[in-house]
Amino acid sequence: MNSGSAITDQQPPRRHGGRADTRQHLLDTAGEIFAERGYDAVKGQEICLRAGVNGAAINYHFGGMERLYEAVLREARGRMPSAEALLAAAPESAEPEVRLRALLALVIATVTGPTSKTWVLRLLGREAIAPSPIFQRLLLEPELLPKIAVLKSIIAGLTGLPVGHPAVARGCLSVFAPCQMMLLASPLLFQRGYPEISLDEPDAQAMLDHLTAFSLGGLAAIAAREASRSVFG
Repeated sequence: MNSGSAITDQQPPRRHGGRADTRQHLLDTAGEIFAERGYDAVKGQEICLRAGVNGAAINYHFGGMERLYEAVLREARGRMPSAEALLAAAPESAEPEVRLRALLALVIATVTGPTSKTWVLRLLGREAIAPSPIFQRLLLEPELLPKIAVLKSIIAGLTGLPVGHPAVARGCLSVFAPCQMMLLASPLLFQRGYPEISLDEPDAQAMLDHLTAFSLGGLAAIAAREASRSVFG
């Protein structure tokens, strides 16, 4: 082999419109690979090879693998509804039932929207199972905990219980578990296991109606049970 030749299995660098285009392409490629196997199992050379860019591109555009992963998680965070968006859709001044439906509508919009077709939900699902320190710093503290606080206030309003009551926390888990399944599960599960329903946009309204009615019914039952306990307990 000619000593000056390139590695035989390496793709030639792709041409992009500019530095910003190359950076975004590299970020999306990294997101796909991280979603497939996780941060610890991925090498920078593999990302550059699949992206068709120079092997030094990660250091040039991001300053190393850890900063690349941080940028990928920031990108994922930016494509999901923010805590501010949730508060805007479900303001504290609205009735609890209206707030709950608005929250569920954001979930359905994410499941049926363009983000669901990308690596974002798969990567966040992986992080939800095995959170990295970067995930905890970038998403848990600034995003997830404020969203949980909003959900707790909604459940407390629907049940008439204090925000810190254990039944409110259990209610949050019960309401969000179906949402989490839709956000994180593989589309193949729905195609094969539940062929009667679809997560595509035409069925979004029916799914929203179902989740809202299901959640309100369950929470009403919990509220009644807790009320009876307070009377007879």
